[in-house]
Amino acid sequence: MQEFVLKTKKAIKKIAAISTGVAMIGATMTGALALDLGEYPSPFVVNGVPSSNIKIVIGERAAASDNIGGMDIAAGLQADAKSMVSGSGGAPVVTKGVSEDVPINKSIADTNTGMDQVLEDDDIPTLLDSEISFQGADYDVREVLILRTATPSPETSLTSASAVEDDYESGIYLEATKDAIGYYYAFDEAINVSKATSSEPLEIKFLGKTLKITDASNTNEDRFTAYVGTEYFMDVGDSVVVEGKTVTLENVGTSGSIIISVDGKLETITSGGTETVNGIEIVNDETFYESNKEQRSATLVIGKDAQSTFKDGDEFVGGDEVCRNNDPDDPDCWEFDIANLGSGLATEVPENGDAADIIGKGCDSSRCNGTIIGLQNDFTINDDTDNPPSVGECIDLPNNYVSICFDSLTVPNTDYATYTVELEKSTDLSDAGGGFQTQTAEATIFIHTDIDDGLVIEKDSINGSNITADKKTKKIWIGINDTLADGLDVFYEDENNKLQYAGFFETAGAVGNLTLAHINYMDTKSTNVDIELDGNTSVSYYFRFDVVGDNTNDLADNTDDIDFLFTSSAAGATGDFDALGLTASSEEANELIWGASHMTNTSALGTKDEDHRTAYGIIVKDPKSNGGSDQIVLEIPGDQVQANIVVKGAATTVAKGGSGYQINPLPSPIAVIDTQITGNENAYNVIAIGGPAVNAVAEKFLGLSADQYRAQYSPGEAVLKVVQNGNNVALVAAGYNADDTRRAALVLANHASFSLGTTEQIVRGSSLNLADITVV
Repeated sequence: MQEFVLKTKKAIKKIAAISTGVAMIGATMTGALALDLGEYPSPFVVNGVPSSNIKIVIGERAAASDNIGGMDIAAGLQADAKSMVSGSGGAPVVTKGVSEDVPINKSIADTNTGMDQVLEDDDIPTLLDSEISFQGADYDVREVLILRTATPSPETSLTSASAVEDDYESGIYLEATKDAIGYYYAFDEAINVSKATSSEPLEIKFLGKTLKITDASNTNEDRFTAYVGTEYFMDVGDSVVVEGKTVTLENVGTSGSIIISVDGKLETITSGGTETVNGIEIVNDETFYESNKEQRSATLVIGKDAQSTFKDGDEFVGGDEVCRNNDPDDPDCWEFDIANLGSGLATEVPENGDAADIIGKGCDSSRCNGTIIGLQNDFTINDDTDNPPSVGECIDLPNNYVSICFDSLTVPNTDYATYTVELEKSTDLSDAGGGFQTQTAEATIFIHTDIDDGLVIEKDSINGSNITADKKTKKIWIGINDTLADGLDVFYEDENNKLQYAGFFETAGAVGNLTLAHINYMDTKSTNVDIELDGNTSVSYYFRFDVVGDNTNDLADNTDDIDFLFTSSAAGATGDFDALGLTASSEEANELIWGASHMTNTSALGTKDEDHRTAYGIIVKDPKSNGGSDQIVLEIPGDQVQANIVVKGAATTVAKGGSGYQINPLPSPIAVIDTQITGNENAYNVIAIGGPAVNAVAEKFLGLSADQYRAQYSPGEAVLKVVQNGNNVALVAAGYNADDTRRAALVLANHASFSLGTTEQIVRGSSLNLADITVV
């Protein structure tokens, strides 16, 4: 592999040696090797786990700044070396981003429970708030992310927009409907985009990439034309590899025309013209003619598509114009929102609370008259086949510019308690004394948990003086009173593990107004989950877990209840409980129901053969299997489960709060001097810092001497290059001078902020500020 690279370098003068490239909005560059900088930090860190043989190699003759660069890279690798774990609950700690704990079945931008609907640079610093120049005038501009108030939203199998989504089982997923997410480049001052021309284009940063608009409509047909390839400045004789083909500038004429070759096929392109040559589109943007041929040059835009025209509703750049599988990672599943380019008006960005309509498509307010250039999602993800994001996953906007992430849950997996409701066919009630001394084998409804004091019997619903206040326990039995036609007896286990009689309650006319007990587990208590008699007939007793949030904004009453039916063998006092549902030892759809109260507006669960989860976060375990045994098994969380949603950009950091990340230490020692591994480099995954003048390991993998390097590169430039190193990999970060090397190291340390995607790329810049660094 290394020999191939060296041969390639001898045969083709790399673009890095002589050119200035600007990555346009749809630009991609591909190399011949299987290795790819776009895979970084792999293989040094893979899935959060660091390789055991990483060596960051500093030259023995290196400047101090190379050591700092090595520290930057090590810090970046350590930030990548993390894996998901279940934490102690709580919100993640987010800097330079936005986070909110969002209830299940609520929009992440819900007016009462979510984050702001309009996010800008003060929320996510990746978003621009800047100034541009266009045809001699300056304009204030900004980027905004707009979220609709209905979706995206965290959902479960029972709350999904696609009705009951069995394949979700007990998982929680982030669903979204079409046109729910909008990204907009907003002009804060009146502008007429239709005045853009190829000689005086409108150049903006759109989703982090250069968008150079050369033409736009001033009619009702909203469209614009822009360069979408990569811009190169090339001298005559220079070559660049694009889409695997070698493009060479052969000559520049006095009239501005050029002769170009693509893998040997020649073509002449007039000044300002566009031609497709051997499958590569080339725009002759600008030329520089001198009598000396070697001093002639041209600025070209080159790509599979060098320029394109986009209409309102067209797919974003970089795909095949087909949105597949409602996949947010498919650029075709995002569509342009374009309007009023010739209006001469500013963009009117909605205020929070006024973003039910995104400012373009579907908008009917006066603000829709402003200049609109943006992007909306053209996908709907609301069932298992759409692969919606789960915990730890994101909906990424194109170029990974901004991400909407389902970071974690507010309740960790360790904070769930098992509660079981079952038909116990032979309960010994004799310890209760009184008239129960002879009842050694009574059929009862047995409610129990392993949590001490996990159940509380509520005195207000109990007749008699056996208990004078609410009674805490972990076991409750309910039996049919043998003398009262409309009475149920309640028993409990005391602190000495002895069965006691709490009293009875009358069932006549009960319709959801008899609270027998409530769950008492961590912060799930009081009215969060009540156990109630919801109604009864002569042989049917309808119970429910009446579930409500700490406030109705989080979870309203009568929306998330779990209803269940027990029947008796005969009417009134002569009967005994004998089945969950209508038939013993048989699962039935309507014996277990989820939804609104008293068996209305509900979903039948009794024959479901997978776990399900409610909006509160309660997991209903395999209703079919448990129903066949005349029991219901619930995993009840220690608090209402909510989703920690993070909206982030490249600079955002997220620290562990609830289910989060653990740091996996890098191997030690990780840093070495070049002379320490010379001759044994292929034993390691190497990151070599500095150029061949100061680092012998870098010299080896670059295949260039110090003089050759300086002849090929210029001040202000550094190269990032990855090559095979035996069974390992070598990555070189080498600058023309010490500051250039430092910039290359910063790119690796902040790799998510840059577009890395080939085996060799050039880093340019004039300072150590990330905003001033470009990678081509």
